[in-house]
Parts: sequence; C-alpha cells; structure tokens
Amino acid sequence: MLQVNHNKDEYSVAGKSKRILVVEPSRINWIGLQRLLGCTGNAELSFCRVSEITEAKQKIHEFKPDVILFTSLSRGTDYLLLLSFLSDVASYHLNTHSVIWLPHDMEWMTQLLHAFGVTTVLIDPVNLYEISQCLGDKPSSNVEKKVCLLGKQERVIALDFFRGKSATTIANAAGKDVRTISTQKKSIIKKLKIRTNEEFYLLAGKLIYLNKINRQEW
Repeated sequence: MLQVNHNKDEYSVAGKSKRILVVEPSRINWIGLQRLLGCTGNAELSFCRVSEITEAKQKIHEFKPDVILFTSLSRGTDYLLLLSFLSDVASYHLNTHSVIWLPHDMEWMTQLLHAFGVTTVLIDPVNLYEISQCLGDKPSSNVEKKVCLLGKQERVIALDFFRGKSATTIANAAGKDVRTISTQKKSIIKKLKIRTNEEFYLLAGKLIYLNKINRQEW
C-alpha cells in the first residue's frame, strides 16, 4: 500500500514500510508527484514531504528516512547549502540514500553531486522504471566508476573554495599550513576529474552565480 503524507509538517508510517523523505518546494508539483509515485507499483512506502533543505535537516533525525528524494532544484535553491546537507548525510546517515532529480540543463552537476555522496542522479525526462528503481529495496546507483566520493574533510574544504575563500583563508581558519590545503585541493580536483585549477574555479564561480541569481529571483 502506498502511503502519502499530505501535510509537510507531519508524516505517517505503516509498519515496516520504507521511508522516503521528499524535498519539494511546490505543493502543486507535490500533488502531481504523488500520482506519479502511485504508479510505480512499489508497496509499503511512507512519504514525508518538506519544502526546504533546512526543514529536511531537522526532519531527517525525526523521520529517519531510507531515501531522501530531491525532486526539483528550482529558483530559491541554495546549492552550497544543498552540498553541505548532502555531505552531512554521507557522513552521519550511512544507511540513507540520496536521490536528486535534475532538469536536463543542470546535468553538469551530476559528477559533483556524486562526489558529495549522492547515490543516484536522475535527468529529465525520467520514466517510472527509473523512479521505481530508486525507491526499491536496493536503490540503484548510477555513479560512474570514475567518480570518487570526496572524503569528509575534502568536502568541507571544497565547500570553502566554492564559497569564494582562498587557500590562505581556509588554512588560517583551520589552523593548517596553506600547503596542506593546496595539496587537498589538488586531491579534490583529481577526484572530480577536473583537469585544471581554472576549471575548478569556474565550477565554484558557477555555483556562486546561481546562488546569487536565485536569491534575487526568490
């Protein structure tokens, strides 16, 4: 039986059902998603929907989801906050799988999301089979073998660079030698399969720009 929570501040769980925490800002999209999820054929699923990442950070401790499903990265999304949350999930919620549904024009984020611990990235258009696989007993992973999960400290340092901080600033705040931070940055670049420093800073600039635009539009 498919169970869906219609109130973002509450949830319902049936017996040993699988728990899915859905992060979806739009209630209209959520209504449509409920119908789509109802067609997957998965039984014994319990859903809890929140509209913001900050709510998800609180709800993950209460709801203890098996899967966190981000169904849309839309206007207002704080991508650095998202990466920080995904990093926490990868570090402290090892049995929770993260699934992100991206619009086709954001496919460039796929490798970065995998490096921050996301199990599966879905790219529009998405079919029912793909959704069913993500919510099944053993969520499928579309992580390419060439993508490496960044270590916990590497994710923290990567986020600092993405926020526009310099290696010197990061080193001073962490009480480390700047050469140590530079070495870790090289490791991050290698794991992300980025070829040059310029590409790394271009990625950081793109994330900062998206955050700035989203705040203005939101």
